[in-house]
Amino acid sequence: FGRPVRVVPRLETAKVILALDSDFLGEETGSVRNGRAFGANRRIDGPESTMTRLYAVEAGHSVTGASADHRLRLAGSRIEAYLKALGRKIGTLGVDLSALSAGLTGDAPVQDAAHWIDAVAADLVANRGTSAILVGRRQPARVHALAIAINAALGNFGQTLDEVPERRVDRDGEGVD
Repeated sequence: FGRPVRVVPRLETAKVILALDSDFLGEETGSVRNGRAFGANRRIDGPESTMTRLYAVEAGHSVTGASADHRLRLAGSRIEAYLKALGRKIGTLGVDLSALSAGLTGDAPVQDAAHWIDAVAADLVANRGTSAILVGRRQPARVHALAIAINAALGNFGQTLDEVPERRVDRDGEGVD
């Protein structure tokens, strides 16, 4: 982004959410706001209603995983490999990820999650601009950066995700520009 920002989900507009080691309904920042927005899209009001689909890929149990339509147990250390494989698959489905080609290589394939990669990639691509990939705070910065780039390629920023300037403060709690 070229400046310190925080990515804030707008889940009230999301049709598909992929939570990667992210307990956005429990332990992550904004969990109350996220819970309200997510819950509003899970309500079925009539025969034509649809609800947000939630995929969770996580190492342990979480509130988000318990709420997921589909949950894959995967070691936290394998989340990056999963996201790279997902990015490669999304790239084969017509989303231009050529700027990320170097960032999508180098990890061993996630063989035991291949069916998950195919299904999630297809759902994210079918819901461009109404999907969101959320990464938990335990993951390294490079995983967050990769998810941001894939979200951008899917057209999610300004739709289901916002970038908010991060306010930095000094030791006295005063704002720093």
